[in-house]
Amino acid sequence: MFIERISTGVKLLLQIIILNELEGKDGFSNKEKLKNLITEGKTKINEKNVKPYIQTNYLRIIICSNNLTPVEIPWDDRRFCVFQSTQCKPPFNYFNTVWEYLKDDNAIYTLYDYYKNLNLSSFEPNKQRPNQTITENEYSI
Repeated sequence: MFIERISTGVKLLLQIIILNELEGKDGFSNKEKLKNLITEGKTKINEKNVKPYIQTNYLRIIICSNNLTPVEIPWDDRRFCVFQSTQCKPPFNYFNTVWEYLKDDNAIYTLYDYYKNLNLSSFEPNKQRPNQTITENEYSI
């Protein structure tokens, strides 16, 4: 089922909609609706027994799929960010290591400091859409 209109459930300040296992036929046939939901500045809220009203659109859509093309994304589109992962699950000790880092204040500060001082002067988000593939050997910490 695809989103036809916004109702009471999404009138919070930040809404996330997850389209799990979106198939190409649904993504392709509803691509204009998806584009509008992603980019429109205002959203119409239709509550029961209340006159419809407009609010700022804070909607974020996450699409999960095993299909190679669940939705059509032209090469110059600015609405989508694609992340691809392999089917490999990290080894058990990977999660133990991550958990230990999360409990370590120095490790957290190191991450904070790294990202705070990361030079993004040449980054152009309108031109450089990420497409990240995670491979099994990248799970090592």
